Amino acid sequence: MENSLENITVRPPEFAKEVWDVLSNVDVKKMIKTENKVEFITWSQIWRTIMGIYPNSRHEFWVERMQSVGDDGPCETVETYCSLTISDGDHSLTRVGHLPVMHFGGRFRSVENPTSREISDSKWRCLVKTAALFGLGLELWSAAAEGGQGTNPEQKIMDHAKLKSDYRMNLWAAAIVIKGAFVEEVPSVAVEAYVELSDEEKGWLLLAETKGGYLTQAEKSWLKEQHYLEYKADE
Repeated sequence: MENSLENITVRPPEFAKEVWDVLSNVDVKKMIKTENKVEFITWSQIWRTIMGIYPNSRHEFWVERMQSVGDDGPCETVETYCSLTISDGDHSLTRVGHLPVMHFGGRFRSVENPTSREISDSKWRCLVKTAALFGLGLELWSAAAEGGQGTNPEQKIMDHAKLKSDYRMNLWAAAIVIKGAFVEEVPSVAVEAYVELSDEEKGWLLLAETKGGYLTQAEKSWLKEQHYLEYKADE
């Protein structure tokens, strides 16, 4: 990972405190927008606020590309980084934030093979998150905004992403066993893998391939037939 951060001014402790005191006391309630039940602040509002107070501030983006295995096999995911330097002209304070390129609106999962537009959008969302490290808009991310109780929204994103990732991997593991049993003609192995799934997982497993399913039509027909035959044999 490379970036071109150079000549960052060593800041006195009092400047760091000043930045926190100033930015954490900015009222962002009127900036908050809601879309698909997700609350957010646009990057332009954040940048306008920063420049209105510290016009010598600057930012820099870079990305890290990672190879992984997604729903449809090998893919690339991208982590965006933002270095934000708050400066009054004499002193500077720099913090770095990061954010994966991911779906919003309830599907907080990493985007597989993201487009340049998706990466660009994630960079600017990362700026908003990094600004929160200075206190600006932190309540949008905090665990208990305005005295309310709840889980940190960022942690919700990570927990949801992990849950979905584990869920998909579990289905892929079952699908691989079933596909192998189909080729080797070992119905008992396929049925055993199938019956261990929950009803919801079975539904996802048997979806049409065009809708994200895991099995071909031939494999599904064979599996259903073998499952029925084993069920009848146990009666």
